[in-house]
Amino acid sequence: MATYVNNLRLKEIGTGDESGTWGTSTNTNLELIGDALGYATEAIFASDANQTTTVLNGGADPARAMFYKATGSATLSASRDLTIAPDDISRVMFIENATTGSQDIVIKQGSGASVTIGNGKTRLVYLDGAGGGAAVIDSMTDVVVSDSFQVVGTTPTITIGDGGAEDTKILFDGAAQDFYVGLDDTADDFIIGLGSAVGTTPIISLTEAGAITLKGTVTTDDSPMALTLQTAEVDIALNDVIGKIDFQAPDEAAGTDANLVAAGIEAVSEGDFSSSNNATKLSFKTAASEAAAEKMALSSAGALTVTGSISDGDGKLRAIPQDGADKTGAYTLLVGDVGNMIGIGSGGSVVIPDATFAEGDAIVVFNNTTGDATITCTITTAYKAGEDADIATATLKTRGIATILFRSGTVCAISGNLA
Repeated sequence: MATYVNNLRLKEIGTGDESGTWGTSTNTNLELIGDALGYATEAIFASDANQTTTVLNGGADPARAMFYKATGSATLSASRDLTIAPDDISRVMFIENATTGSQDIVIKQGSGASVTIGNGKTRLVYLDGAGGGAAVIDSMTDVVVSDSFQVVGTTPTITIGDGGAEDTKILFDGAAQDFYVGLDDTADDFIIGLGSAVGTTPIISLTEAGAITLKGTVTTDDSPMALTLQTAEVDIALNDVIGKIDFQAPDEAAGTDANLVAAGIEAVSEGDFSSSNNATKLSFKTAASEAAAEKMALSSAGALTVTGSISDGDGKLRAIPQDGADKTGAYTLLVGDVGNMIGIGSGGSVVIPDATFAEGDAIVVFNNTTGDATITCTITTAYKAGEDADIATATLKTRGIATILFRSGTVCAISGNLA
């Protein structure tokens, strides 16, 4: 009596059976073997429900094919199971989910493990044929490819991960050091780092907002993180840009000037480079209603040139800003007054304190009244410019200007319209 106990469900003729018809059965078996090595499509999902496809005993069927494409006339509304029967056959299959409805299909054989195939995707699996507890296993788990791997096509894509909460990576297994490129799914950061586990010793991190962080890996003293911009030019001439950083808002809806480069920093050669010359300036560019242009430059010799004014916390340099309103009482000078003008109003006077200022500090005092004003010198030593006597007070004439220059915290000189 014939049996069908092999993995392809081919007819195995019993001893003494089918005298004179062995050829027919053998030819059928050969055809079924050919089918098992081929491709087949089955419209298995004729309804929006779980389905079973069966490898028949000694007969042609789509599920026998090595590459099996699952389709159907029904539009699936949820993930559906596709069970491959019987549960005691063991084989390898490529299975494509070509169903309608953009749903997954779950490949099963028995009550064991299953493999989920996304819509439009293909998986290589094997059936373990373990009977009621039979499992379907992903055959591509821990696959090793030697030498090279190529993805071709007009829009080739490699997808790592399946949209779940997971850290995914490409690992570079080096002899002395491993590196990885991966997604830290918890932090939503794309990372290039040192080691084999995502998040270990990150070097470059890119957040979902587009912020980039660079971090060094060496913890010893004087080990900064370095970012080097290199040009590939082989002949640097005058005014060649060696490297630059531009700042731009290309998507600003206002358009026109708003989309031009708004600012930039460039390293620009100051002449032909040679074995003894690499003179370079730093050019700082800004824009108002234009493409960014140079507004400040730091030369190779350290000379700083600006096209506009220079200001500090007290205002423009080359200007002497007034420190508040005119003083109408006895006002003791403060460190914050350095570089400023102190105005004296009606009833006002100025006191120079001791041990407050440093060498080179200077303050201007303006008597903005119709009478004389007093400058009281509590500092250890105060000189009237051009004289060698320590003075306790100085009289500043009406509408007069006095400059107080500090030689140290305890010595100053006063020049100007003094009585």
